This record gives sequence, structure tokens and C-alpha cells, in this order.
Amino acid sequence: MIGFAVSAAMAVLSFSASAETQEVAGVVWTYQPCEGGVAIASGRTHQPAIPSNTVGAVVIPSQLGGQPVVKIGKYAFSGCVGVSAVAMSNDVNEVCDYAFRSCSNLVSVAFSSNIVNIGSHAFRDCIRLQSVPLVNALTNVGSSAFANCSELSSVNLPPGLLRIGASAFNACSNIVAVAMPPQFSVKQVFSGSCEGIASVILPDDAPEICASAFEGCKALSTVKLPSNLTIIGSKAFKGCAKLTSVTIPGSVTAIGAEAFMNCKGLTSMDIPGSVGELGSQAFSGCAGLTFLTLSEGLRIVGTKAFYNCNGLTSVILSESVSTVGTKAFAGCKNIVSVVVPSGVVLKEMFPDSYTKITSVKILPGADKVDDEAFKGCKLIDTVNIPEGVVSIGEKAFSGCANLKEVVLPGSLLNIGKGAFSNCKKIVSVTLPARFQVKEVFNSAYRNITSVTIPANSGEVPAQAFYGCKSLAV
Repeated sequence: MIGFAVSAAMAVLSFSASAETQEVAGVVWTYQPCEGGVAIASGRTHQPAIPSNTVGAVVIPSQLGGQPVVKIGKYAFSGCVGVSAVAMSNDVNEVCDYAFRSCSNLVSVAFSSNIVNIGSHAFRDCIRLQSVPLVNALTNVGSSAFANCSELSSVNLPPGLLRIGASAFNACSNIVAVAMPPQFSVKQVFSGSCEGIASVILPDDAPEICASAFEGCKALSTVKLPSNLTIIGSKAFKGCAKLTSVTIPGSVTAIGAEAFMNCKGLTSMDIPGSVGELGSQAFSGCAGLTFLTLSEGLRIVGTKAFYNCNGLTSVILSESVSTVGTKAFAGCKNIVSVVVPSGVVLKEMFPDSYTKITSVKILPGADKVDDEAFKGCKLIDTVNIPEGVVSIGEKAFSGCANLKEVVLPGSLLNIGKGAFSNCKKIVSVTLPARFQVKEVFNSAYRNITSVTIPANSGEVPAQAFYGCKSLAV
């Protein structure tokens, strides 16, 4: 990530003990010496440098006290609600923190061509500011610099810009399009009620989209991600409900928690093999998602990663997947088929009794089915458990009321308590050798008519087949 350091002289203005004043064109200006000239600033905390009742357009003097005006100091115009326009001379190189905060009638600003820094909160709450023609010399825009400028409709981000601070354009609800300059760090620039932004173009050399960068941009429908992007941060596009299409470049290695949460307009998603981990709830609530590709290379699918993605009908997990988080596909009511790779942790992947899964295929190489892995999947009718699986966890298929056939491999050593409880349509069971018989088929397995128990299984414990009323001994 490319950083940007503001020099000490730029970040903090060291003023002399006493301020001076000079009247120019009927306006009394307060100023103090600083490096390279003078700064317009009162020297008193939160006090403006001009009379607070000043009305209309204001032209910043080129000189005060015989020295060039090079900075607009902290709070220089803060709260000057009568000021409607500001023009700066070309010697000004910095607008400091809070300089124009809450100038609620400020409509336009003509910046000096030499401005390199706009400080944090500099124009915050300038609710009538309509445009900010940022100059090519500008390298830094501070955090919340234009936050809550609700009438700001256009922003030209110059090519030399290195850094845009967090929430720089937060709640600028009228901005409709943004093209980011190269070489800067994408942070929470437009997060928080930037409801008007419809498109975003990011530079190809941006390595990361940071947390909450475009969170809540409800009108965002298209975004072009950089070809060299490596990380999509948590909540980066959360709540972008009109986002319909995103191409994840092959350079991305991680997609953060809630990155695309509640992007209800997404219809398809192709996760490239470069992505090793999907964060928790990464695509949770993407109800329009109907097509999903999880490429070879993905290792971890986080907790609730696709929670309530009701449009999904099938899930194919690649062989590289080793962990699927709890409730990763919970609430995906329309999934009908699942292919599970070997070695994946299955616990509570599909915990909802209302899911439509009818078939489950576990690929060769798996050694266990975890506790409650498919508990309550009422429509599953067949399960193919491959050779090599040695353990089926407790309640793994409990409540799979439509399950008629289970193929148990010869490698199986143990079936956990209640693994097939309430699977009322199973009628015949052949248990493999060597495994420990527990309360596997108890609880109203009324339709089981025959059970073959291997000769070397040892003890049949209490209640192993309790409630199997049709079983003839």
C-alpha cells in the first residue's frame, strides 16, 4: 500500500504568540507568520480569521504584512455561514484542518494551482458546496475533508494524488461517478450514504481496497477492479444493493469479511484460484446470486460466507478447499445438489431443515463426516460416502426425513450417536465390519425392516435401534 507523509511544517502550524491584522477591501484579516510567509489564522482555538458575519464572495489576499499568504490555517473560516465563494491566490499551498468547516452557504471554491494538501475536515459540513476543481499539484486529501457536502455532484481527482483519507467524501450523496487516480490507497473514501455513485473506476496499480471503502453506496451498479489488486477489504462493497457484476482479477488473494454482504443485485460470481480465503459473511445476503464458481486454490470458506443466498441451486467445492465455516450456506433454501471435496470440515454447512438439497456427493479422500453436517436437510434421498471415510459424526444426517439409501464404505469404523436419527424412510441397512455400533438409527426408525451386523462388531449397546418398530429380529 502506498502511503503519504505530510511534513511537520505542513501538518502543524507554529504561530507566534500574537496575531496581526490588516484590512483589505473592507475585510479585516487576522494572520500569523509561518514557514514561507504567513497563514490566515486567528491563533485562538476555533476562532475564524475574518469577522464571522462576513457575507458573499471572499478573495484571499496575495499578501498580508508584506508577506505572501501561503496557508489557510485551522478554523480560518470555520462557521462563517455568510461566505458563499472563496478564491485563493497562487501562493497558497495548503488548506489546513477544519479551515472551512460548517461554511453552510459556501457554493464554490477556486483553489490555488499550487495546493498540495487539503487537511482533515477542511470542508466538512459545507452542505451547499457544489463542485471542487482539485488542482494537479494536489497530493493529499485528509480524512473527512469533504464529508457531508451533500450537494457536491462532481469531483475531479488529479493524477498526482497520492492519498485520500478515510471518509473523505463520506455522505456526499449527489456524487454519481468516480475515477480514481493512480498510486493511492483506497480507503473509506466514499463510504457512508454516498447513495448517488453509480460507477467507479479504480487505477490498475491500486494493490488494495481497504475496509468499508464503498460501504453503503446504494446506487453503485458497476465497478472496474484493478488488474493488480491483491486484497478486497472487509465491508468494501457492503450494502451496494444495485451492484450487478464484479470481475475479481486473478491477482486477488483474499476477500474480507462482509466484503459484498447484501449486494442483492449480484447474479454471478467467479472466485479465481488466486483467492485462498473468503472471509465470514463475504457474500451473505446476496439473494440474487444464482451462479457461483469456486476455483481450485480456494482453501477456506468462512462462517456464513453465503448465508441466505437464496438464488443458489448448486454448490461445487473444489478439491483445494479444506475448511468450510459454520453455516456457510445456511438459509440457501434452493440448493438441490452438493459436491464436497475430501478433507473438508463439514460441520453445520447446511443446518436448515427447509433446504431443498436432494443429493450429496462426498469426493474420495475424505476421512470423516462431521457432527450435524447435514442435519435437518429433509429432502436428501441419497448419500454416497466414499471409501476412506472412517467416521460419521453425531447427528450428521439427523432429520433427513427423505433419505432412503445410504452406502456405507468398508473403511468405516464409527458411526456417531443419532447419525441417522429420524431418517424414517431408510428400510435396509448393512453395517460394515470393524465399526462401533451406537445409537445410530434410534428415534422412530419405523420403516427399517432388516439390519446386517458384522460378526466381529462386538457389543450392540442399549437403544442402538430403539424405536425401529418394523425391524424383525
